[in-house]
Amino acid sequence: METYAPATSDVLCIAIGIGLLVWCSLAVYTASRSDRLHQEHSMASLQRSMEDSLRTLRLRRAMKRSIPE
Repeated sequence: METYAPATSDVLCIAIGIGLLVWCSLAVYTASRSDRLHQEHSMASLQRSMEDSLRTLRLRRAMKRSIPE
């Protein structure tokens, strides 16, 4: 019975395939991580904006109450 010895080109193709798989996996991971960080930054910015708006609204209400009509 003969044993199969892979040719150099077969080994090279397998190595390239594994390299592409690893590269694609890293690209997807990096993109998803970047997207998550962007979402966190956007949510923090939105929260600050809402807090500022609420603070402004409270100040306006306080000023209205302090001004005699």
